[in-house]
Amino acid sequence: MKVWHKAKTYFSKLIAILTILLVVSHAFPPVMAAPNEGIPRVIQDFLEGAVLEFKTDQIRSYDSHPSGIICLEYGNRHRNLKFKFDDQFKLLECKNSFYDELEDSFDVLQDIIPISQLPPKVSNSIRKLFPEIELINYINLDKNGSHLFQVHGLDKDVSVYPIISKFGELIQFSLDRDGDGLGDAYELVCGFDHLDSDSDSDGFPDGLEHANKGDANNPKIGPKILKMNHDAEAGVMVITVKTCKGKAFLIEANSTGEKDKWHSLGEAVVGNGEDLEFNIPDSDFFSNVMVRVGIENAPKQGVRNSPDKPRKKSNRCNVPTHLKGKEIIVGQGKRLVFRNARRGELIEGGVLGNMVTPFSYTFTRPEHCKGKLVLTFSNRHGFETVIYQLTFVNKGGSGAYIANKFDQGKKESAGQGVFTISMN
Repeated sequence: MKVWHKAKTYFSKLIAILTILLVVSHAFPPVMAAPNEGIPRVIQDFLEGAVLEFKTDQIRSYDSHPSGIICLEYGNRHRNLKFKFDDQFKLLECKNSFYDELEDSFDVLQDIIPISQLPPKVSNSIRKLFPEIELINYINLDKNGSHLFQVHGLDKDVSVYPIISKFGELIQFSLDRDGDGLGDAYELVCGFDHLDSDSDSDGFPDGLEHANKGDANNPKIGPKILKMNHDAEAGVMVITVKTCKGKAFLIEANSTGEKDKWHSLGEAVVGNGEDLEFNIPDSDFFSNVMVRVGIENAPKQGVRNSPDKPRKKSNRCNVPTHLKGKEIIVGQGKRLVFRNARRGELIEGGVLGNMVTPFSYTFTRPEHCKGKLVLTFSNRHGFETVIYQLTFVNKGGSGAYIANKFDQGKKESAGQGVFTISMN
């Protein structure tokens, strides 16, 4: 009886294990390879260079979308790569399931390295995969234990940023020929014009519309990118604008309602995909004025393709993170005093005493040892903006400035010189 009981227990456990294995096999069906006969030779050749230890039996699927896009999936249960090609077999997109949001990881880096220093294996791989691309520079990152390289190149004047592993494997790629923030593959599937950054010609880039409840195919439905908030304590109107990369944004005002009477409140600010804040003095001007967002093409950045190593950044300068409670002397008898995070006063000394003019302001640090200070004053026309480009030269918080004034959309020089910054 004991032997029979043990045998019965053993068989019961065996049946339970087999049942579990059966359920798991249904939940995770075996990976089936796509037939190679229908896959163009040019695509197979590309995959052999793009995928580490490429095996044809790991091509899981291959099909064509009505838009003309060719979709291919490669890998197994542990690793999955998706490729999209156009009808001429040009790569539009590549994604690797092991990595996510790689662009955001690279964006926070500052060290741009000349392309001449790219490791040979990586350089050879990318030149073979993209022979038509002019390579410019690169940055690197350790992600999930892997050393990756994001290479900046130009494909017929279009910036591309393929990401390659240290073994030469293609990790991620997206082609955006119109620079609107949406990849060509996505735009073709959605029916957008992948060669026009503004498919419906309403002034807003397709990517900005898509991300902010607009319709890139309908000019009557624009994106919701402007928000206004009254900061009563600071005495300013805070205008927040959602931005995208590749475009510059500015605030425009119109106090008459006439179509040709719009003028900018300062200069355009290059977008980075984050919200931009504009601070305008609180006044009766806002009770009878229309405000809108102006969008311009961002200036093209110069190509950095020098074989020399970039100069190391100096740690001598000391750019403050904020100006609250500080003051800047920008000339004989002229002080900028910052009362809070958004409001300050221009104090000018004269024979009869000091003249005090309030302003609202924003302060940013666009790059190492640089500061950008935007002051907005109320005047009889509405507003006047003065922009100081500050270059800090030492730890004491001093340096040189160049100032420009904007009034009714017209720009003129407001002087240049040296400044010092201190607590007030």
